[in-house]
Amino acid sequence: MNAVATPVTVHRPLAAEEAARADFYALLSRLFQAAPDGALLHSLANAEPLGAGGDGGLAKAWRDVVDASTAMDEEAALDEYDALFGSVGRSPVSLYAGIFLLVNVTYLLLCWEVVDRPDTQAVSPHARRMMRTRSLLTIGIFAAAVLAALVYPAAGMALICVCLLLYLRPDPPGENSKASAEESTL
Repeated sequence: MNAVATPVTVHRPLAAEEAARADFYALLSRLFQAAPDGALLHSLANAEPLGAGGDGGLAKAWRDVVDASTAMDEEAALDEYDALFGSVGRSPVSLYAGIFLLVNVTYLLLCWEVVDRPDTQAVSPHARRMMRTRSLLTIGIFAAAVLAALVYPAAGMALICVCLLLYLRPDPPGENSKASAEESTL
């Protein structure tokens, strides 16, 4: 069997404007994914200018990208990329962990003010200890999440999720069964 390779031509089913838009989106997604490497900078530096028939602002922006790619080397592009996008996930995760930390401190203060009063008999001593322990534990985890998110955003987010899982169970262990036993005797 003699197989001969024949060139395959792929025709884009898109109009020229749609194809250009898709190319711009592909370039943007590539630039959001990682810093431009030498090959991409070289390709951009040698790119053709946009036609005069389109948007003048877009043509100028494209010309600026081409000019910047011509002037920038790979190491400078990496430094610029890290300065712009290197901390995108760190700050919000650390901020959210800090907010959860403050909310938890407020909850602990509320427990001390309302639940831990000696004249309050509505909450058992065991439930009080469990509430206090859980809030102190989650304050510690949220504080660790704030610090971890500054270096490892994914680890900070994981710690936040662990704390929030503790809140999915609002009653201390064993208290739910005691409450249902008390309701059944009423």
